[in-house]
Amino acid sequence: MTPAVKLAELARSPHSAVRFRVAYNPNVTPAILHELVDDKSDVVRHAVAGHKETTVEDLLVLARDDYKYARASVAWHARVPVPLLEVLSQDEAAEVRAAVACTVGTPIPVLRRLAEDVDAQVRQGVAANRSTPGSVLATLATDSFEGARFYAAINPGTPASMLILLTRDDSEQVRRKARTSAWKSPEIIAVLMGTADLADIENSMRDKPHDLRAALGWPPEG
Repeated sequence: MTPAVKLAELARSPHSAVRFRVAYNPNVTPAILHELVDDKSDVVRHAVAGHKETTVEDLLVLARDDYKYARASVAWHARVPVPLLEVLSQDEAAEVRAAVACTVGTPIPVLRRLAEDVDAQVRQGVAANRSTPGSVLATLATDSFEGARFYAAINPGTPASMLILLTRDDSEQVRRKARTSAWKSPEIIAVLMGTADLADIENSMRDKPHDLRAALGWPPEG
């Protein structure tokens, strides 16, 4: 019995745990996954939605699934069509909108709208997305939610002026990440030190990092 035949047989098991393992199996075929799209078990359909072999046609079906985490997995999928992302960005479940917010292929206009979402985890997802434009990250750098500011501090697209602001954030976690990001840029460190001597800053970053961090009022680890 070939692996595909065996998996097809197991996909019809009365036990959801077995069907879940089939849906999660890296060797399962699109045809078998298709059979599990309307499985009665939420976790099985969730696994199908996240499988790399699931077809676009089945993703379209799963995008309407009652189980919000299955819909969220559709948003994460490498094959998800852009129009479907636009639909899922308006999902009633914050978990689904957050998945769209984190997806690199999400259109910029959608990211701009999600950056103003009422749910904090959605705004955090936008802040973490490397596709988010600097103008949106600048707004998120002043978000009331610490998680959004935290990821804005990490995102390389955050404007230098806002990264400087984040190095003085009320949250220690945000300050730490912002300082780590700022340390990658001698230009930002020069601004923080109030000097135009970029060469001197570069030398200090290389030869006397602890002294420079002390001058900035930062802890030794940056």
